[in-house]
Amino acid sequence: MNTNSYKLSLKQHNNQTCLQLHQNGLQIRKWFGSFATMVFNRIIRKYSTIKQSQTTAYLRKNQMHGLFTEVTCLYQQALCHYKVEQDLIKIKPPKNYCCIAESLLLHIRMNEIHPSHDDLLCFFLDVYQNRDYKIFSETITLLLNHNLIQVINTTCGKIFYDKNPEPHDHIYFKEHDKLVDCDNETSSFLESLTHVKIDTSDEANIYCISEIK
Repeated sequence: MNTNSYKLSLKQHNNQTCLQLHQNGLQIRKWFGSFATMVFNRIIRKYSTIKQSQTTAYLRKNQMHGLFTEVTCLYQQALCHYKVEQDLIKIKPPKNYCCIAESLLLHIRMNEIHPSHDDLLCFFLDVYQNRDYKIFSETITLLLNHNLIQVINTTCGKIFYDKNPEPHDHIYFKEHDKLVDCDNETSSFLESLTHVKIDTSDEANIYCISEIK
């Protein structure tokens, strides 16, 4: 590839999907989670003539403006679709928290699997490299105090964040360290299994599955 070529790569980074933009091996930008996949798929559709694979695409220098325009539009659409701006306007967070609260809340709401505390912290540090843990912790507390998210504590000490603040059941896959929602039908089935550990707290259950047989 020549010096006017830019490489988009979709890969796993810190236990989450990451879209990286490089030129000559130098990383320029990166995006994370479902938003990263959304950006990559949009670019593939828009520039159907670019050299590409399932997880890699090459763009020319004159396509960079189009890329960042698409990213900006998709981000604004996501903020609207997931009602992030609408909810943050109601709570009026301090100015120095606004962008971080917006980014964390969108990330939590866009991704189906509930992010763990460690995964969300990695996301924060990747996006806001010059910020410290204190502002991350204070932003999470802000979102929790205004009932925009809820925290889920497992019996093994793992912490997860859920976009749905109302009590409801979850399944925790211990082997893969993943927490997902559990509907009523699945809850009834899991309660009939002797090898599934059930943790009851906060008006809801966490069904802990050590391994899938």
